[in-house]
Amino acid sequence: MKKITQKLILVALLFTTNFLFAVDHYWVGGTGNWSNTAHWSTTSGGAGGAAAPTTSDNVFFDSNSGTGYCTIDAGTIQYCLSLDCNGAANMAIQGQTSAQLTVYGNINISGIGSFILLGVLNLNYSTSIATHNITTGGKILDVGRLDLFHGTYSLQDNLSGPGAIKTYYGTFNTNNFNVTCNSLSQVFSNTSIIYNLGSSIIECKTGNFDISNTTNLSTINTGTSLIKFSGSVAQSLSTGSLAITFHDIQSTNASGTLTIQSTGSGVNSFASINVAGTGIINEQLTTDTILVETGKTLTIGSTGSVTFNNNGYLASKTAGSVATISKASGNLCLNGGGSNVISIKDITATGGATFNAGTSSVDLGNNTGVNFASCTSVDVSNKENEVGIFRVIENPVSNNNLELSCYSKTSSKANIEIINILGVKVISKEIQTVNGNNKINISTSGLLAGQYFVRFSNNNNTKIEKIIIN
Repeated sequence: MKKITQKLILVALLFTTNFLFAVDHYWVGGTGNWSNTAHWSTTSGGAGGAAAPTTSDNVFFDSNSGTGYCTIDAGTIQYCLSLDCNGAANMAIQGQTSAQLTVYGNINISGIGSFILLGVLNLNYSTSIATHNITTGGKILDVGRLDLFHGTYSLQDNLSGPGAIKTYYGTFNTNNFNVTCNSLSQVFSNTSIIYNLGSSIIECKTGNFDISNTTNLSTINTGTSLIKFSGSVAQSLSTGSLAITFHDIQSTNASGTLTIQSTGSGVNSFASINVAGTGIINEQLTTDTILVETGKTLTIGSTGSVTFNNNGYLASKTAGSVATISKASGNLCLNGGGSNVISIKDITATGGATFNAGTSSVDLGNNTGVNFASCTSVDVSNKENEVGIFRVIENPVSNNNLELSCYSKTSSKANIEIINILGVKVISKEIQTVNGNNKINISTSGLLAGQYFVRFSNNNNTKIEKIIIN
């Protein structure tokens, strides 16, 4: 009885071992469906009849695969561990919108004739592969949707072709390669994802760059990347509670509309915003440069504000020809009400709001509607509780004391918030201002050294200034 039991255990172990270990699967015989076992061999150019690949099997398309199309079966999800198409120039992979292919390892389409899957290519997690490499070799990865579901994904060259790129969990490393897609978005708000964009150009052709679901669980490293919107339709850059430091944002289609917006409290900063068509800002942001196409309008919405960093630049993209910035009401202190210097050229400011650039800013000519004066010069006769000027007295902040000053026409309540780079309010204080100049001191003793944003608000006025705490 003991010997019989041992033999049964041995047979079970042999069966389990064969099931668990990967078997290389090679496509043979040219045109056919992925599920057809006649097209799968365990050797390159060998006889068909092997089982269809599983999640633990590596798949190869090579020079012995024949000529034609491998079709991902409609209405099914097919699987493999890694997919290597190097050397299969006479083959193509295709599928309809209801077809899905899930790859748990690396994917290399550099040698395939074409890869056109109208459905979903899902790149998923495998414990056997730490980093999932995506190699295109310049081929178009023409998929309806590319899901980066769980793991670390690393580009080995430029990625072009996906309709939508959806990120779920893990890390997306562009490795300084360019990405061209219709849209890019994060799906879940309660998962951790890291974007490392390096010096890549991320182009959204028709849709949005939407990371509004990001929370303090996520990290957005934009590096020196350019996020580009090239559609002739309405597109948006949407963020959430994180305060993100972007590099360059650009729209390139004169017929398009780009909206920069935030659903959270994070104050985003930009090196440059370059608008070719219509532009809309529906968030509170800081920037170094804004360029607006000649004859186009950049509208700052009721929830939006723009503060230029020191040595900032606001201009039309064509010297001598006018571009427009517009805000319906309120007082827009372009230099944050402080001492930041802005150079402005070929700009018409309109819409009903008052635009003040500060007394130290530079009028480079051909400007209308911009006051090169401090915010104290604003006419507040019809705005009972409007704050005219707000500034940080000493920046960087030292001795655990943030000194602020503000001017108010009448006694009124105002709110001061200090927000960290993750978009989290670390200090919130309500104050009572008096008519005239007010000086406010806020203790920063509980805050770590680093970059923060101060947001000062009174009725419909909001001003933001970036600070450094030593």
